[in-house]
Amino acid sequence: GYATDNEQYETGICCVSAPYFDATGSVAGSVTVSAPTVRAAALHQIALPRALATAERISGLLAGAESRTRSA
Repeated sequence: GYATDNEQYETGICCVSAPYFDATGSVAGSVTVSAPTVRAAALHQIALPRALATAERISGLLAGAESRTRSA
């Protein structure tokens, strides 16, 4: 999943955000990209897929870190 902000917080700024999760499945944080609203199309077409992929990678790393801690 992801969240968007289209000038709801700050006029002239839009954002996309993708959560990442810890080993328990709880949200640990998010990857967020902000841009001027004139770049909203690029934000959704380019930055959103990258934010989602990055969040997924971080989730995997956090899950791996947790399993390494348990086996130590």
